[in-house]
Amino acid sequence: ATDNAGTTTDAACNLGGATSRFTNLYLSGGVYLGGTGAANLLDDYEEGTWTPTLVGTTSGSATLTVSKANYTKVGNKVFAACYLSGIDLSTDTIVGTMKIDGLPFTGASEYSQAASITFQNISTTYLNISAYVQTSWLLLNQNSTTTTLTRADCVSTSSRSIMVGVTYTTTA
Repeated sequence: ATDNAGTTTDAACNLGGATSRFTNLYLSGGVYLGGTGAANLLDDYEEGTWTPTLVGTTSGSATLTVSKANYTKVGNKVFAACYLSGIDLSTDTIVGTMKIDGLPFTGASEYSQAASITFQNISTTYLNISAYVQTSWLLLNQNSTTTTLTRADCVSTSSRSIMVGVTYTTTA
């Protein structure tokens, strides 16, 4: 920016104002917020939906209804949530550890990232199922342990459901 004499100035002018706002801003790069360092660069923001599935790590799946599944990505952080209802565990073909597949972005592999399961009725044995991000899925565990949840740990009826929310780091 420059002043009225054409001299370069720093942090001396506003783009728009409280009563003279712009509608949209289209950039081919990112936005630096609060500073000029690399840590201040916001270069990605996205909202959308995703398609989770309940599957086994070896094979198989369960019929279900995705009542809601959305995500928000800011930089390399993703918040994804889903509500899976009408899970039919009386006719599923799940073999191996149970997982929720189809995360919208692949998780960074440098460390495991925990998910919050706010409600579930797929298992009455393990009332506090936990999960963590493993590449593009959430691996389900018994209670708050690292012991995985298998099909044998679950209720063999229809109309089961699970609600999940996870914030994780991605390399995308």
